Amino acid sequence: MRICNISRLQDKWKVYEFKVGLLIIVNDAKLSDEDKLEEIRKNTIPFKSERTNQIKQGLASNCERFQRQMSALVLYTLNPEAAYRYFDGLYRELRTLYYAGNRFASKLKSLDKSQESTEVEYKKALNEWLESVNDENIHEIDFNIISNWLYCLNKAHEFRGVDILWSKLSKSQHHNALIASSYCYSLKQRGQHYVAQSIFEKLKDYHKVSSLGEEVDMQLLELEELIVKDIEPKRASVLTNMLANQPKSNDELRQRYCEIRSKKLTDIVTIVEEPNSTIDSFLYEQLRLIMKEIQLRKSNLNKKLDKNNNKVSHRIINEDSINDWVTSLFDHRLSYIGLSCRDQKRGGRSGSTDSKNPGEIDFFLCGNNNERIAIMEAFRLFSNDTTVIDSHLNKIAGYDQECLNPVFIIAYCDVSNFIDLCDKYYSDTKIRDYIGFEKSASQDDNIQSIKSSQTVNYFKEVRYRGRKPIVIYHMMINLRFEG
Repeated sequence: MRICNISRLQDKWKVYEFKVGLLIIVNDAKLSDEDKLEEIRKNTIPFKSERTNQIKQGLASNCERFQRQMSALVLYTLNPEAAYRYFDGLYRELRTLYYAGNRFASKLKSLDKSQESTEVEYKKALNEWLESVNDENIHEIDFNIISNWLYCLNKAHEFRGVDILWSKLSKSQHHNALIASSYCYSLKQRGQHYVAQSIFEKLKDYHKVSSLGEEVDMQLLELEELIVKDIEPKRASVLTNMLANQPKSNDELRQRYCEIRSKKLTDIVTIVEEPNSTIDSFLYEQLRLIMKEIQLRKSNLNKKLDKNNNKVSHRIINEDSINDWVTSLFDHRLSYIGLSCRDQKRGGRSGSTDSKNPGEIDFFLCGNNNERIAIMEAFRLFSNDTTVIDSHLNKIAGYDQECLNPVFIIAYCDVSNFIDLCDKYYSDTKIRDYIGFEKSASQDDNIQSIKSSQTVNYFKEVRYRGRKPIVIYHMMINLRFEG
């Protein structure tokens, strides 16, 4: 019995010796790829001639597969199509995610190498990959494979698929520079330059680094140039139109621009908008335009559910992802006058009077001196769920100790009858009490409809915190997508 165990250990050591020998060849910098392949082929597979011993035949098969794997890794650069055939054969034998991922990578490398690869070929490679990953936990898939997945979706022009995959990834996957770079490349291809830049900047803040590598730095420089070209003509011309009466030097223009940006927000609003504009009316108008942009991206903000009676249904994605869009669009529109949107900061109390946990603030709108000027609370609505609505409205005063004015309540709605939902929301809000707020005795301060359609419903009211009047905008957005 002891002799038998020693013999098995010796056999295992022969396998290790064979594999280590191949690894040394593959990592030998002095050998060319052609020489590596030749040396790999020269290595004799142990136990190959002992056909009657099943255990040794199993060891021989294991070594033979490892030899093919090493050949495929060398061929990946030299001849990716040949590497694909090796990994395809290995995958069909063992059906492992490792071989599926390497087969996928080899196919993409082969398609990229060819000057004649078509969108159809990338879609075929994508479908083959999706078949192999059907039952896998997406959060456990290697970062490199996820990056290739995003890249292939982009090459196949499956941009909705890119956004859906991104929304399913974990935070650790979002914080991986390789994955984020692949997603931002897709955003850049679609002209969403500011969103891509925001993701990279947040990634640098998360990792507490000034650079994410030379390749990402080059992308950021390119994005900055594209963003300058994207600036709205109206916004870009606001300041120059004011100074158009006589020629000004660049130094004079720069001085005037800095003077305007340094002014109080109440003054800036009357400069860039109408003379009688207020901060709350200006911010409302900006958010109205942003919600219009969000509406245009409705298909990207929904995920496909399982078929029901042969009909594909959709559901809006989690609110944090939609909030990211709102933040990016706000910053993109208003950074020229120093305004910014800060999302999901911790502070204050939660909505429940019994809770001791900190509430989560969806958005603070900040002025050019980084001071907080307004607050936004956003949530999804799948029905007239008064519990959900009340919980969000009741927590505002708890985490806003400054009594900020105005307040924006944004509801991302996914219901079959949007108008009916808005009517119920309006009726309930007329009699609804918010913790920390008092109703006004003035009829003019009661909730009023300021815009009503099949896509958006906006209401405005005034309530009081102590003696201070607070303008509250309720913005209901229909994000239901029928496909």
